[in-house]
Amino acid sequence: MKKDDTLYLEMMIDHLDAIRDYTPAKQSDFLTDLQKRDAILLRLQALGEVMSHVSQEFRDQHPDWPWLEAIALRHTISHDYFAVSVSTIWKLISGDQLIKLRRKIAVILE
Repeated sequence: MKKDDTLYLEMMIDHLDAIRDYTPAKQSDFLTDLQKRDAILLRLQALGEVMSHVSQEFRDQHPDWPWLEAIALRHTISHDYFAVSVSTIWKLISGDQLIKLRRKIAVILE
């Protein structure tokens, strides 16, 4: 693994941990707390940006990771903010996809 990829994976962990920490237990809290929602969207945007910098070699070794989805979400948050679906974001952050991604990264960094 390239040295830069290690740094990017560590940054991904940081963003995933922040998203987990910021995510409220109830969807109603997510919908009404604009600051939390903005913080989570910022971290998702940053996560997508970091993922876009991971080497193609590493991405090819991990085709099951949501590379394109994360990068596309980053693009939507950055350039088409009003198209962001709050319910879709809630499903993403309250589901297990990000938790599974974090586990995979942690195993590689061990």
